[in-house]
Amino acid sequence: MKLVIELGKVSSGGGERILDTLVRSFHDYGHEVVLFSWNPEWETFKGFPFPIEIHILKKIPYWGKGIASAIEYNRVLKQVKPHAILAFLAPSLRVSLLCAKLQGVPIITSLRVAPEFKSVIEKLEKRMLMACEGIVFQTKDVQECFSKKTIQKSVVIPNMLMDNNLPAPSNCIKKEIVGIGRLSEQKNFKLLIDAFSEINTGEYVLKIYGEGPLRDCLDNQIKHLKLENRVFLMGRVNRVVDYIKDSDIFVLSSDWEGMPNALMESMAMGLACVATDVSTGGSRALIDNGNNGILVPVGDKESMKKAMSMLISDEDFRKKIKTEAIRIRQSNSKEIIIPQWLKFIESIVRLP
Repeated sequence: MKLVIELGKVSSGGGERILDTLVRSFHDYGHEVVLFSWNPEWETFKGFPFPIEIHILKKIPYWGKGIASAIEYNRVLKQVKPHAILAFLAPSLRVSLLCAKLQGVPIITSLRVAPEFKSVIEKLEKRMLMACEGIVFQTKDVQECFSKKTIQKSVVIPNMLMDNNLPAPSNCIKKEIVGIGRLSEQKNFKLLIDAFSEINTGEYVLKIYGEGPLRDCLDNQIKHLKLENRVFLMGRVNRVVDYIKDSDIFVLSSDWEGMPNALMESMAMGLACVATDVSTGGSRALIDNGNNGILVPVGDKESMKKAMSMLISDEDFRKKIKTEAIRIRQSNSKEIIIPQWLKFIESIVRLP
């Protein structure tokens, strides 16, 4: 097959990493991949170990300025002649969808967050999703937010472990609780710091990896609680997995998420994990509560305190959680997940 994949940022977020992994994996399976992007950084990107055709589109598809973008996109699409388009970028989907319909190319998208669809623009985005030939959902919970007709042309495919060099579970464990993510309202590290401050943590320290607009606010919180020697804002680092591989406990305190890659990778490295039960069902899809991790209600400090205290104080329970968590290396491996993507795409594409 010849597939067009739309890419936004060159790196960073979980969504970008998923798309990058799909590009590499589809190529490894013998399919031709062509990249479309409005980000000029892709022109000089040297990260792929194989030559790849990249089209940098100049006309950015802002709302109200989509005509020029659609003309350019349609011209390039006609030149490439793909069997299908994978378009996951919400701002550009209306342009991709229009051009795909004009040229009879099936378009597949993916919804990676819990839908609300309250505003006019969000309702238009929902209609665009429903007009695609295929939709990939991360969880059953999000899929069930849609009509039966939409569900019939969709599939649930969980995230995969994307790092081929993910560190193996460590035998040299440090008394560290870690959090990972942008220092923003979404990740709710304020809750994590508050919960940590109110439990008997013994020698444990809390390290938070990431950068963002709430750094000063969190720093002030740490000082106010007199936790300067126990809670550390570590900033952004390259390959955070290499920094947390020897840590003992991982906590996801987010108010909302899709399917958290940081949680999945922490489980695979054998950390004992606590995660908020976000509305997408992303944490619930990974954690069997009390078996391979602990789920706590979103925003519930008391439940988070109880979960962390249990893991700290009960070594046998903590070891059992870790042993079961490591099994995610098999269930969410690329060898399991990529064939699900290809099977779904092939069910939609009509090859000559």
